[in-house]
Amino acid sequence: MATLIPTLGAARFDARGELRLAERLKDCLEDNAWVWHNIPVGPFGRHPDFVALHPQQGIVVLEVKDWRLDTIGNASSKQVELITDRAMFRLTILSSRCAITCSTWWIR
Repeated sequence: MATLIPTLGAARFDARGELRLAERLKDCLEDNAWVWHNIPVGPFGRHPDFVALHPQQGIVVLEVKDWRLDTIGNASSKQVELITDRAMFRLTILSSRCAITCSTWWIR
């Protein structure tokens, strides 16, 4: 069981998907893994949803998107279209580092 910082009881999650992932990371990773939620990272103090560190496997930074299957209009290896009640978003993956740009079309 991984160590989660802050603990599940003390953390504030922006979406239900973040809570679900936190529970799974805590339960499924090995005892020597550490997982931080919503901590400032880098020179600009960005707050990724999770940073996980494993001594043998390395580090991974995770940003959770709590999408439902019925909100995905189209998806490919380069682009995802999301449909919501208010707008359709097209997210384009720029590189293997998963930098994303976003375009928005308002639905009337």
